[in-house]
Amino acid sequence: MFCLVIVYVGIVITVTRIHMQGDLIPTTTPQTTPLPLRLLQPLQPPVSVQAMASNTDTAKSLKTRLTDAKEKRDKEKVETKEERVQRKNNIFAQNRNIDKKLGVGVEPAVLILQGGQNPVIVNNVAATVDEHPTPEYVLKAYLEPLNFDEWETQPLPIRTKAHADQLTEISYPRLHSCSKLTEQFPVDDTPTDADPFLPWIHDVFPTADGKYIQFIAQNKRRCKTGKDETDILQHMAPQAALFQHVHVKRVEIDNGVADNNSTRYKISETHEDADPDGVTTRFICRFKPSMEETLSEFNFDYDWTAYRKRYKATFSKDDGNIYSIHTSQLIFRCPVPKHLQETVRQGTSVKDDWASLFMDLIPIRTPPRFGVPHQYFAPWYREFESTDPAEKFYPNVTWGSNHVLPKIEDSGRWENIPICKPSLLQYERQDVKDLPTKVDDPPQKKHKLVSCIWASAGYTTRGERFAVNDGQRRLLEWITYNKLIGFDHIYVYDNSGAFSNSSSLKPIADLFPGEVTYIYWPSQVCNNHPNNVDSPGERSSQYAAESSCRLRFGPHVDWIGQCTYKAFADKPIITSASPQLTHLYIFPLLQLTLTNISFPWATIPPFSLYWTF
Repeated sequence: MFCLVIVYVGIVITVTRIHMQGDLIPTTTPQTTPLPLRLLQPLQPPVSVQAMASNTDTAKSLKTRLTDAKEKRDKEKVETKEERVQRKNNIFAQNRNIDKKLGVGVEPAVLILQGGQNPVIVNNVAATVDEHPTPEYVLKAYLEPLNFDEWETQPLPIRTKAHADQLTEISYPRLHSCSKLTEQFPVDDTPTDADPFLPWIHDVFPTADGKYIQFIAQNKRRCKTGKDETDILQHMAPQAALFQHVHVKRVEIDNGVADNNSTRYKISETHEDADPDGVTTRFICRFKPSMEETLSEFNFDYDWTAYRKRYKATFSKDDGNIYSIHTSQLIFRCPVPKHLQETVRQGTSVKDDWASLFMDLIPIRTPPRFGVPHQYFAPWYREFESTDPAEKFYPNVTWGSNHVLPKIEDSGRWENIPICKPSLLQYERQDVKDLPTKVDDPPQKKHKLVSCIWASAGYTTRGERFAVNDGQRRLLEWITYNKLIGFDHIYVYDNSGAFSNSSSLKPIADLFPGEVTYIYWPSQVCNNHPNNVDSPGERSSQYAAESSCRLRFGPHVDWIGQCTYKAFADKPIITSASPQLTHLYIFPLLQLTLTNISFPWATIPPFSLYWTF
């Protein structure tokens, strides 16, 4: 049996290699299919960055190589185990070029010209605030100075540096188009580095029912986690706090002026003392121009997830938690005031591709809770909370009983975030039947089986070791294949702009009108290192794109998958007899079939899980 498995794996690897090199692609186009198979050419092997370097260095002679090999063997005979491990780690780091700039050597090949020209994506930047369509509502970030010394004081003192004249204002007039929000939003030049209490936003959009504004943010603390980067890790600690709930209540503050009292927020002593919408929150959401305020909600509970995964901690003080994938993404939403929900749902507040409704996002600033995940649960998980006094979190001790938050104008915040159209209205051809007839209706299903793909016309592999420049050709092959086996729609998140503006994947997406939705997504990964080096890689852009696709379009489909164009299913997915997902696998080694799975809201049909190499 073991021999059969080894033979099977060898065959799979061989077939996969031949397939990825294009040898199985037909050289002529069958007349029975309209898909552009004739454009597919054999893949070119990835270009080595070292091979593209200067040619001044000549190869070593055979004699020199033999001498070096002998010296290496002699050295290993006297090395200790620790010395040998250290030497190999150093060699690995050198071979992976972890200090090289992202995208070195990328020169994307152009398979298809769009309109007879090279399809360069141009970010149409507004040069000044005066050129902005709404100069009074330009996206801004207000940076609040950090005072880590206050974190050591219990109860937590009211922030002494929270004054309007102490805030640093940064404007982003380049964001002036709803259709270009994902490329114009300040992701690679985020203010989060200077004020880590500001979430590192990658995408923001209304839900299909108009009830929420959904945020997709990433954990900037995971970007630099090396042994020599502990100061950065400490500085970015507020990013961890954003994943943890606080409970607040509204209080009236007497300003000493009749009829001019203002609503403020106070951290309550317990969950029970909080307002109903403030039991588990982290942000104040202020809508403009009405100036109404709501409190944010988490899409899921991060501490509960860490507890269920049996992690020792959700966040650690001296560790970036790089291997805890669920804490890479900060996903939350802001409730829309009820009287605005219908306007947001229909997208009628957007005129000429720009918003007339905006919102401010104000983080509630408290120190992060390091330690076991179940030190302080939401009320609905309280029975699982730790009973060890040394592990428990005591809010009345840490936060006190009278911690009133500063006024919004005195607080660091994101300001004037545009409220654009819901995703189907923004990106797909919209029919009346696709819209719910009213706010409380469930989202309409537009597709049965879709795939999200984060890809690029050219990119570098981890550690900048190789430059791969045939992304257009790979995507064309991948879309063509997946359309043939049953996917009825594909969402392409084009990351080409992270590496080069000389090409994009849009010409490929345009070959499939109505079947491929194109989203330009130029944000870079914040760390392209390999996984087994100091300060391992963090795929921030990829993770955010996958969450964006799932939350934007997932409610409108029956089944959704996250793929790369290196993965190919090896059997049809949709059967003609029953248009349901029946099986999906890639060179399976082990298979597990699950049946009779039911939830209160749905029953899942039988499906199979597969383990692959």
